[in-house]
Amino acid sequence: MREIIEELRQERLIGLKGAYSLGINEDLFSNFYPDNAHFIYELLQNAEDVNATKACFSLGLTQLDFNHDGTPFSYENVNAITLAGSSTKLGEDNSIGKFGIGFKSVFSYTQTPEIHSGDWHFKIHDLFVPETEGVEQKRERNHETFFNFPFNHKKKQPSRAVQEIKDSLISLGDNVLLFLTHIYKIEYQLPDGSTSSLERIDHGNRKIEIRVTHLDGSVTISNWLRFEKDVSVWDEREEK
Repeated sequence: MREIIEELRQERLIGLKGAYSLGINEDLFSNFYPDNAHFIYELLQNAEDVNATKACFSLGLTQLDFNHDGTPFSYENVNAITLAGSSTKLGEDNSIGKFGIGFKSVFSYTQTPEIHSGDWHFKIHDLFVPETEGVEQKRERNHETFFNFPFNHKKKQPSRAVQEIKDSLISLGDNVLLFLTHIYKIEYQLPDGSTSSLERIDHGNRKIEIRVTHLDGSVTISNWLRFEKDVSVWDEREEK
């Protein structure tokens, strides 16, 4: 896999100068997502797209780790995640697109996200360039996909990154799981070691229970009726 990553690295380096000349950089993608730590939702959607059932965030003082049990990366995933606006789910009306521009919002917090999934172990720098140098070849437990986001963005101090991501995680509402099909449990841990989780329990007949375990150990339960219906999405481009 190192050889394939090296080929992609060379291709991306060639296009990097042109991208920067067009103003495509970390600041551009930050402007697309003005909400603090919006990428938390992008990561969850990406995990949902690969049929993950569990997702976990671990926030430290200098980095954020994220892992899920979805289908491991393929070459198409590696190619898509190192391009701007690319997606492995183009043409599907019910998806925001896996590893499209949305993933680039992580570059508001880090300059070198690192990814371990299946046989792929690499980091990304300069938005598009994959790199294996200095990346440990390791296999995650239970073949999980693992992301590491060090807080090394030149315009955002680690303390600010920690606070923004902490606020975003704490604000995850129980209704988040209502809009996900495969993921039924989300867990997160904060720098002080405290943990919280959200879990969806399907009782059948559209009855959904959401169980939230809060940071103080208390538990709240909400009950929902979830209705689903296939809809057609009209695309004006098809008429041209």
